[in-house]
Amino acid sequence: MHQHAHDMLAVFVNGGNTRNTVFGHKPSTDKMLAGEVRFRNAGYAHATQNEGGALFRVVIVEFADPQGKMEPLGTTTHYCNPGSTTACVDEKTLFCTARVCVEDVSIAPAAITSRHSHTTDHMLVAVSDYQLTDQVEGKGTIVRTHQSGDVEFIPAGITHQLTNTGNAPARFTVIVWR
Repeated sequence: MHQHAHDMLAVFVNGGNTRNTVFGHKPSTDKMLAGEVRFRNAGYAHATQNEGGALFRVVIVEFADPQGKMEPLGTTTHYCNPGSTTACVDEKTLFCTARVCVEDVSIAPAAITSRHSHTTDHMLVAVSDYQLTDQVEGKGTIVRTHQSGDVEFIPAGITHQLTNTGNAPARFTVIVWR
């Protein structure tokens, strides 16, 4: 049994089945899908046991400051490269708090994101293995190659455009500070 003394979110990298015991409650089974994200406010005490046949992988992000109440959004953006129905980008805003927003992003092979800016810091948690070529204004080309479960912090103030230069869809969770 352990306690999360800070607000936290969990990105379930490969999904799985667990038995979760929350302090003061009976144990219960839980199933998580690959890429699923959950947010909990501080003071959550529990124990988790892997009940699946495979390694259970989760990235936990604990915040130093309270993040506020979670507001589910579920807004989705879908767009494709001109003339293509398969080289597409899907961006789903899962939820926001007063301090962060969390998105689930999938980029098909050869798909190119819209050119966009980040005025605040953001963090990527790789759900799948991927290779992205990033055209960063004022910095040139950066190749971002990550394995599922990798975490990358990107400071504020960039304008960029991503291309999936890998052979498989790229999927990652983005945590954007507000």
